Amino acid sequence: MSPLPPPPPKTRLRRAERAAKLRRRAIVILWMAFLFGVLASFVFLTAMSVTGWVSVELPPGTYRNSTHSYVLRYYGGLWRTCWAEWDNSSTPVMHREYCRMRRFLKETSSRDFEIDYVVTGLHRSEAAFSVISLLLSAIPNFFTWYSIQEPRYIFKRLAGSLHFITAGCIVVCIEVFKTSVDYERRSRAASIPVGSVVRFGFAMYLAWASVALFVSVGLTMFVMSAKRKGDRATSDREAFENEPVIIGRI
Repeated sequence: MSPLPPPPPKTRLRRAERAAKLRRRAIVILWMAFLFGVLASFVFLTAMSVTGWVSVELPPGTYRNSTHSYVLRYYGGLWRTCWAEWDNSSTPVMHREYCRMRRFLKETSSRDFEIDYVVTGLHRSEAAFSVISLLLSAIPNFFTWYSIQEPRYIFKRLAGSLHFITAGCIVVCIEVFKTSVDYERRSRAASIPVGSVVRFGFAMYLAWASVALFVSVGLTMFVMSAKRKGDRATSDREAFENEPVIIGRI
């Protein structure tokens, strides 16, 4: 049998134009995915750095023994807790607001009744997952950028999978934080007395926004990771890279 004749020049030109158009579109989408991934990392960095995760308004007349003052409210995040108090033993009445770093280590010599080692362990878990999530987010962002230079489909799927893992770590961090607040509400009347009003703040919504961004970028990377070969590829290099690799002995 004689080989098939090559396609007419106009057909080859249309294929080349179509491939170039698809390549430009793919590059734009990948750059947008990379930028949104970086944005998600900065959003979560902002969330984990501020104290607006939870706010607790205490009932009137709540007295705190450690500072000999009445507590109006307190709020906190993953690293610090802040109190708003007033002391009516002084003249005039003194109002003050201050912040302290959370306790992450067990203090066996401390007799402070406000220390609860269950809460301390939950705080350590929150901090650990937040740091792991932030460091982990740099890896899928790198592979997203690398997939712009390298057309092989496997790097896009790797970046998408890592974006999903990062989103999962952030969800674990959020859920551990909510668990610590629920535990204090149920088991620590000294910390959250009956009648207190507990509100989750803007920082938690920022964390959920970063989860949504990471999931969206991950889905985008999986959609863009279609294995294109032959005429369906956007370039000759992509067609070559997506061919199966046979590994064997010579």
